[in-house]
Amino acid sequence: MWAERAVQHLTAAGEGDAAWPTAEQIVVHLRGAGRYREALAWAERVLAAASTGPRLGMALAFEVQLGVLAGSLTSNAEVRLLEALDLVEPPDRSFVLAELGRSANRKGELRKAADYLARSVQVGIAQKGENHGDVAVSLQQLAVVLWAQGDLEAARRHLERALEISAQVFGTDVHLEVAASLHGVARVLQAQGDLKGARRRLERALEILAEVFGTDLHPEVAGSLHTLAGVLQAQGDLEGARKTLERVIAIEGAVYGTREHYSTAITEESLGFLLLEQGETEAAGELLAHAYAVYLAKLGPDHPRTRQLADSLAKQSRGPGSLT
Repeated sequence: MWAERAVQHLTAAGEGDAAWPTAEQIVVHLRGAGRYREALAWAERVLAAASTGPRLGMALAFEVQLGVLAGSLTSNAEVRLLEALDLVEPPDRSFVLAELGRSANRKGELRKAADYLARSVQVGIAQKGENHGDVAVSLQQLAVVLWAQGDLEAARRHLERALEISAQVFGTDVHLEVAASLHGVARVLQAQGDLKGARRRLERALEILAEVFGTDLHPEVAGSLHTLAGVLQAQGDLEGARKTLERVIAIEGAVYGTREHYSTAITEESLGFLLLEQGETEAAGELLAHAYAVYLAKLGPDHPRTRQLADSLAKQSRGPGSLT
């Protein structure tokens, strides 16, 4: 491919700034296909080739984003993103602010995450207008944080606004951003007890993803299936939920090429507790112990998710049907 050869030639010559515009196209294409490790390698190649200024800033932001998607949660993500924020051009600040919000959310710092994402929405509107795809993405991410904070109505408003923007921008509902918003609305409806409404939106999101990607071997498909499993479990369909979670683990294994991925650990935790509900304590214990080990390695012992699972394991070990 001529674009790859061009980037290879320029980066080998130490021309990171000249390489970045073409490299960014490669990175975005690979990211959209779920090939995160390959995309990360291209961003790192540019960073190693003496990139400067705004192009350095964008390469840094993509490096953090893709590193997380590929399963590498780094402790200095916020530092690198703040450096990027100082370097990028004004139209790109919304993207970097959104990544700062995601980084804070992953660390359980919900208030900081909401602040970053609200700024991302404001900057996006100021730079690109209210009806822009980047604004829709920031609204989706802000809704995720508001949902985690328990503000379900605000989360739903933001997601429905994101759907409106996506419909105007793309002119069709067969688009990744539409599927992402439907997924978010489903999570809100599930939390509000509307399981039928949540399931209907998740099934539509999965139809869209199948048409967009042409395969189920994609992280976005795994994410929507995971949420669907939670809805099925809440509806009492434990076998359906189990099969769906097992499918998610298979997809994640194929996509990430490792079991030591943060997203896979989340799925294993969900399946572990489902197996406990079905009385399969030995299999559940193995899954939960592995999920906990991944959380310790990726998030550290003080992260809310690590502490929550540790507390749950402690309670299980003391109760009837214990894991020990």
